[in-house]
Amino acid sequence: MEDLSIHSPKSKMEQLLEDIDKEKNNRFKDIWLKIDKGSKLNRIHLFVKKEKIRLSLDDTEEKQLQFLLSNLLNSGSLNKSSEIEYCSEKCEIKSIKNLEFDEELRKFNYSVQKKKKLVQGGSKSKSNIEKHFNRSKGNRQVK
Repeated sequence: MEDLSIHSPKSKMEQLLEDIDKEKNNRFKDIWLKIDKGSKLNRIHLFVKKEKIRLSLDDTEEKQLQFLLSNLLNSGSLNKSSEIEYCSEKCEIKSIKNLEFDEELRKFNYSVQKKKKLVQGGSKSKSNIEKHFNRSKGNRQVK
């Protein structure tokens, strides 16, 4: 009788390591919304490096941008796909909406878009509790 575990092409450990490598290589290929926070920070770091080259930033300006974007990610401002143009094929951030660089001041600014509140006209509908109390008052006055 032969031992099948010796002749198997891949052991469970080798298969597990192979699956981990696949996961590691594909973790940036999802849409921005589905990428985990650590991977988002990694992509932001690469974006900052590209911006440093593109805008000829010094180390202080690079740190300022990294700090700004990290804070925005932590506050939830950069979690939506509508805020970041991300290419899942190239695994890179193409642009960040509302992020502006002031050439004169050499500073980055991020303007937060405020959502418009809907103004409802007319009277507010009564809740069931208000209706109940109004009926109770009417019954007491009749007696």
